[in-house]
Amino acid sequence: MELEERSEFRRAVQDVVRVVRLDDGDSPGSVQATEEMMEGRPFRRRPSREHFQAPPRSFLVLGGGPAIHGRRVLVSGHGPLAEDGTPAGPFGSVPADVSAADAMHSARLTALAVLAGVRRAVGDLDRIGAWLTVRGFVNAEPGYEQTTAVLNGFSEVVLDVFGPDIGGHARTAIGVAALPLDLPVVVAAELELA
Repeated sequence: MELEERSEFRRAVQDVVRVVRLDDGDSPGSVQATEEMMEGRPFRRRPSREHFQAPPRSFLVLGGGPAIHGRRVLVSGHGPLAEDGTPAGPFGSVPADVSAADAMHSARLTALAVLAGVRRAVGDLDRIGAWLTVRGFVNAEPGYEQTTAVLNGFSEVVLDVFGPDIGGHARTAIGVAALPLDLPVVVAAELELA
């Protein structure tokens, strides 16, 4: 993406993503999406990559922060986070305890948590050159076949933020018997720096 396009990208979306307050530069922030996203509708415009703030470290990931190896950014399992950085409900398996729509919303929140963690690790989301793979796990009842639909929420956020050239990725959506903290969705990913 050219410098001029990036500047336009940032200006066009300042009204799309709100950042929850940061009291000072050292305080942990939190991630919050727009009302539009919270209701499950796609963005009309891409949100700015610079508007994602990392939630408190203690709740950020399930297995450690993103690791950088050369140009590769390896993101360990992230789950959905609430505005205060704590794990976000609803909790349980899909569709018995959590509806497919709520699970898809959890996948969106998980994407925001991943973006916050990646930003913390690399300093600026504009450093991302490509999303390579996304490995999504859905806490699913036996026989549940809509894991791909649930993980669409995650992929939609990535594509909305980075566009298809950078945000396009290979994805796996697996149903599992249980996830940590009884979360409905956990996602790991591999990205490449530009």
